[in-house]
Amino acid sequence: MNIRNGAGILARNAAGLNLHQVDIRWDGEMPDYYRSGLRFENTNNVVVDGFVGTGPGRGQEDAVISLAGVDGITIRNCRAGEGTTTFLKHENVRNAGLFTGNDLVRAVTPMTSLPSPFAAGGQ
Repeated sequence: MNIRNGAGILARNAAGLNLHQVDIRWDGEMPDYYRSGLRFENTNNVVVDGFVGTGPGRGQEDAVISLAGVDGITIRNCRAGEGTTTFLKHENVRNAGLFTGNDLVRAVTPMTSLPSPFAAGGQ
């Protein structure tokens, strides 16, 4: 594992992953290698539905959800927790589906790397 990309949940080289009603809460100081609540690397056909959480909270490069090399993803009905800097960070995302129904009012930056790769979006 690339220790610089630690996450609450890390999925690498996975297919057909569905996460429903997941809640990640950080308890106190976390080691510096934790960067995201959820991180997906080289995955395909992912659904994140009903996720609630924050990043570990050390700065702007940390994101609640981080995507790298993802082919096919839908993110819906999620909520940014108190103190969220960036909710979604993405790079090299293909065939993205929906990014909808997400409550991101607590996020300073809802999504980096605009334009969005998602087919439809909205908070």
